[in-house]
Amino acid sequence: VAISRDGRRLLFTTTSSRTRVWAFPFDPASGRIAGQPHPITDGSTGEADFDARADGSIVAYRTVRAGRSELWERSIGAGRERLLLSSTDWRIAKPLWSPDGAQLAVGGGDRTIRFFDTASGKQKRLLKQHADWVQTVAFSPDGKRLVTASIDKTARIWKVHGEESPLILRGHEDTVWSAA
Repeated sequence: VAISRDGRRLLFTTTSSRTRVWAFPFDPASGRIAGQPHPITDGSTGEADFDARADGSIVAYRTVRAGRSELWERSIGAGRERLLLSSTDWRIAKPLWSPDGAQLAVGGGDRTIRFFDTASGKQKRLLKQHADWVQTVAFSPDGKRLVTASIDKTARIWKVHGEESPLILRGHEDTVWSAA
C-alpha cells in the first residue's frame, strides 16, 4: 500500500487468482477515496511491486510472468505503458522514483543498479559493485544519494551523480534486506 507523495493517489496490490495494482483518487484532507479506481495492471502478472512518481502521474512496477521478470512504467491518466527492462535470467527488484521524479532506480539479481530517465525511458546509468542480488534501493530526501541493500551482506551509499566509489557498510552477518 502507498499514497503518492503528492497525497492524491492511493495505490495498492491485490492478489486473488490474479495480481493487480490499483490507483484510487484520494482526498488527503478527508482521508477518503475520491472517485473511481484505475487498474494499473491487467491481472496477468504473477506478482507486482510498485512506486508512484512524486506527482502521482506515473507508476513504475515490476512483474514476474511466464518466467520473465519485467519493469514497466505506466501513465495513470493517459494509460500509456512502456516496458523498460526485461530478463529471463535474473529477477528485478522493486523500483523507486527519485524525489524529483526525474529518474527511476532499480536493483536486481544481476548485482547491478540501473537508473532510467523519466522523459525517454532509456537507461542512463549502471552501477556494478555488488557481489550478489541487490534487494532494495532508496534515495536520500534530496535525491543526491542512493542506498542499496544486497544479499552480499552489504549496504552501499552511492552518489547519484558522479563516478566515485560508494561507501560500503560491511559487517552484517546475513543478507541486508532493506534500506530506507
